[in-house]
Amino acid sequence: MIERKQTRVFTDTLAPTLIVAESRWARDPCAIATSKAGVVQLKNGFLQLEVSTAGKLKETRLVNRLTDEAVPAPRSLAFVIRTDRNELTSADFKVARVDTSGSDEQASHLQVDLTAEKLDVTAHYELRRQDHFYHKWLTLKNKGSGDLQVRDVVVSSLDLPRTVDLMAGQELTYPISRLEKGGFFS
Repeated sequence: MIERKQTRVFTDTLAPTLIVAESRWARDPCAIATSKAGVVQLKNGFLQLEVSTAGKLKETRLVNRLTDEAVPAPRSLAFVIRTDRNELTSADFKVARVDTSGSDEQASHLQVDLTAEKLDVTAHYELRRQDHFYHKWLTLKNKGSGDLQVRDVVVSSLDLPRTVDLMAGQELTYPISRLEKGGFFS
């Protein structure tokens, strides 16, 4: 049996929310720049990531282009790979090749090939025009004679300052780095 109840009448003020793809920052083209010092900058209207490829791979700086706030990352780790034998970071590898081909106004692409005695790693970065975050993934190639058991991978650790947890529901939190005029999702 359905009980009939009177529906409460109410009013609400609707306020627009930011739809990233429709914002003015999403109209800025992607760009990629390399310097002679081995620094690569990937940027769009929202953010800029600086990566050093001079000998070793290191993520050195992140810029919030909406607020013009920059965060240096002196203690960043480009990655950590935990195997059954040891723990490897980007400091254990030499940069073999840096490739920015395929970059255009819609996406900036960076591929850094790293080499060590028994393992090659390729770090892939992608920053698309309408994203307010960058994409990163690793490709591993075992060069050793035996099997390589990968137990854990940390894809990136920028060690951003003033990081707090933003609660977004009962079981969902986002670590954010709070800055004076804005910040970053970690």
